[in-house]
Amino acid sequence: MQNNLYQGAKLVLVIVIIIAACAAVYGLVSWGNSLTPAKTMTVTADAQTNVSPDLATVSFSEVTIGSDPTKIEAANATQINSAINFVKQEGISSEDIATTNYNLSPNYDYTRKDGKVSIISYTITETETLKIKDFTKIAPILAGLVNLGVNQIGQVTFSVEDPDSQLASARKEAFAKAQLKAQQMAVDNGVKLGGIISVSENTNNIGPLPIYNTMSAAGVSGRAVTPTIEPGTQQLTDYVSITYAIQ
Repeated sequence: MQNNLYQGAKLVLVIVIIIAACAAVYGLVSWGNSLTPAKTMTVTADAQTNVSPDLATVSFSEVTIGSDPTKIEAANATQINSAINFVKQEGISSEDIATTNYNLSPNYDYTRKDGKVSIISYTITETETLKIKDFTKIAPILAGLVNLGVNQIGQVTFSVEDPDSQLASARKEAFAKAQLKAQQMAVDNGVKLGGIISVSENTNNIGPLPIYNTMSAAGVSGRAVTPTIEPGTQQLTDYVSITYAIQ
C-alpha cells in the first residue's frame, strides 16, 4: 500500500516537472520572438506640403491705471464690454472669444526718503483672444478696435487648425520614399529585406505665424486705417523612420 502511494507521488512529481519545463521553454521562445532581430536596417525619409492657414488668432487688451481699484475696474470693464460687443457684431461668436488674462495689481513708490514702500496707484489689464476663420473680417476688426479706443492690440497669428489632416499626402510620399530607399540599400549591400520591425513618424511644422505687430491706440489721431492682411502659406513636413529585419 505505502509503495503504491510512493510510486503515485513520484509520478505526479514527474508530471509537474514536465509541465513546468514546457512552460519555461514556451516563455523563453515567446521572449526570444519579442526581441528585435540581430540584423536590422533603419531608413528615414521626409516629405513636405504647403498649405494655406485656415485660422487667425487676434488678441487685444485694455489697460487702465488709477488710484481707486473699484473705479478702474468699472472703467476697464466698460471698455472691454464695448469691444466684445463690437467683435460679436462683426460676426465672431461667443465660442471664439476668450478672456485669456485678467490682472489687477498695485503700483508702488520705492523712492520715499523714509524707506517705506507705499501704493500710489493700481493697474488693471484684461486681455481677450479671438479666433477668426473668415479672414475678410480681420482688418475691419483691427481698425474698429483701435477706433473704439482699445489701447493694446496684439499680434495676428495664422495657423492650420488641423495640421494632421493636411499631412496625408506628405505622409504617403514620405513612406514611399523610405520603402524605395530601403529596397535600394538592400540591393547595394547584398541583403534581402525581411518584415518591418517598427515604424515611427514625426512632424516639424511651423507654429502660428505672427504677421501683425503689437500696436497701441495711444496717440492715434483720427480713425485707424484698415490694414492689409496676407496670410500666405505654411510648409508642413512629415518625417518617417522604418526599421526592417534583413536576411
